Amino acid sequence: MNFLFVPNEIITKCTCLCFEHAAVPDDIYSARKDLDDEDMLVVLEKCYNVIHGRKSSHATSATSTTTEDSQIGRHSAEILSRHMKRHIFDAVRLGLTRLDHNLYDIIWPTVKKLPTDSSFRYALEQDFPLGIVAPDFYVYKVFREFLEPIIKNYNNMDQHAELVEHPDAKFIEILEGESDEKNDFVEIKFEFDNKPIISG
Repeated sequence: MNFLFVPNEIITKCTCLCFEHAAVPDDIYSARKDLDDEDMLVVLEKCYNVIHGRKSSHATSATSTTTEDSQIGRHSAEILSRHMKRHIFDAVRLGLTRLDHNLYDIIWPTVKKLPTDSSFRYALEQDFPLGIVAPDFYVYKVFREFLEPIIKNYNNMDQHAELVEHPDAKFIEILEGESDEKNDFVEIKFEFDNKPIISG
C-alpha cells in the first residue's frame, strides 16, 4: 500500500491541491485534479449568487416582462437554492469528471441567460425540470454531495436513506450453462396488461 507524504509547510502553501484524487489510485470517475481555470471559478461564484438571488425574486432575468415568463425557471432555481448551500458549493465547485465536466456543465439550464421567447423557456423547463443536466455518468460520483439530495427530493425519498444500486438490465432470462450470445432473433412485445411476451 502506498502512502502520500507531504510536509506541513507544503500543505499550508497549497490550499487548492485536492488530496482525495492523489490518494485514491483507482478513482475512475474524476479527472484526478481540481478545476484550476480561474475564469470558470469566477463564473461558478456568479452562478451561486444568481441561484440564491433568484430564490427570493420572481424574475428569471432582466429581460422578463410577463408574469408567465417570470414563473418559467423559478422552480428549478428554488430547488437548486434549497440544495446548494455554501458548504456544499465549496465542496463541489472544484470537481472535475474524467471527461472534464465541471459544476457549470450541470447547472447551466438554471443560470444561463435565456432569450425572451417564452416558448424556448417553456421547452427548457420541460427538458430539464430540475434545472440540472448530467453531461456524463461520472457527475453522479464526482458531484454526489450535490446531486444525491436533489434526486432524493425529486423522487420524494427520505434524505437519510441510502440510494440503492440500480439493478442490471435483464431483458432475457438466461439459464445456468447457457450462453447469452445467441444468434436467434428475439422480439419482445408488451401487451396491455404490461406482461412481456418473448417470441422468436
